[in-house]
Amino acid sequence: MSCSDAVPAEYCDVILRDDLGNVFPGSWDKVFCPTRGGNKMAFVDKDGVEVESSTHWMPLPESPKVVK
Repeated sequence: MSCSDAVPAEYCDVILRDDLGNVFPGSWDKVFCPTRGGNKMAFVDKDGVEVESSTHWMPLPESPKVVK
């Protein structure tokens, strides 16, 4: 899904694609924004660093179900 079309629910784990075509795990989370004097919601990588170049995202698939 294009980042300009929609954003996921708060604190949602996602798969991200950046403007160079790289694909990696991330999340939609709060990050500190000094220019705003507080926090904002943004896509972040697994280390919690904001990914400003993300162009697309998709939710992670559901975990596999255990069949007995």
